[in-house]
Amino acid sequence: MTRSLVKRRKSLEVSRQHLYTGKSGQLAVMAEFVSRGYNVAVPEVDIGDDIFVVRDKDGDLSRVQVKTATAKELQNGGYSATFKVSLRQLEAPHTPEMNYVLVVRHQERWTEFLVIGREDLYELHAMHNLGSEQEDSVVFSISFAADDVLCKKQSLKSYRNQWSRWPIIRHDVKHAPCLSEEPGAMNLSTVLPERAGGDGQGPPPGGA
Repeated sequence: MTRSLVKRRKSLEVSRQHLYTGKSGQLAVMAEFVSRGYNVAVPEVDIGDDIFVVRDKDGDLSRVQVKTATAKELQNGGYSATFKVSLRQLEAPHTPEMNYVLVVRHQERWTEFLVIGREDLYELHAMHNLGSEQEDSVVFSISFAADDVLCKKQSLKSYRNQWSRWPIIRHDVKHAPCLSEEPGAMNLSTVLPERAGGDGQGPPPGGA
C-alpha cells in the first residue's frame, strides 16, 4: 500500500471518529436538557441548528449548536480543547438567538460544558480578540483547570455549566386514585362470594 493511500485511510478514520464523538456529545447535551425538564428535537434539515429545546408549557423555543472536542493533557495538570465555529453563523443574528454548548471529552467521560450565547461569544471574538480566524471559521483554543477556564488569558469561568437560561422544571405527577376511589368504580368486595370462613376466596364448601 502506497504512502498516500495510508495517509488517506488514516484521515478517513479520524473523520469517522469525529462523527462519533460529535454525535455522542450532542446526545449528552440533549440528555442534560431532558433531565432539566425540557423537550428536545433534532432538525430534520440541518441548516446550523443541532438541537431545538422546547419548554412544553408555553412552547418557548431555544436554538442550540453543540461543539465537541477531545481534551489534550497540559503539563500544569489541566487540559485543553479546540473548537471550530462557523464565522458566518457566529456573526449573524438569529431569531430566536443561537446558544452554543462547547463540550469536552476527557478520560472517557464528558467533563466540561461551556454554555454561551451567540452574542456573548461574538463579542468576545470581535472585542477581545478571542479565537483565531481560519478561512470561514473561528478556532477557539481553551484550557481547563479546576479553578478557571481560559482562552487567550480571558476567563470563561462564568460560562462553565451555565444552564441558568433553562432553569429546572419539576413535572410533578399526581398518583392516580385506586380503583375503588374512582367515581362509579365497582367495589370487588361486594361482588365476590365469601367462604364460610369469611376470607372471600373461592366458592363456599360443598356438601349436602
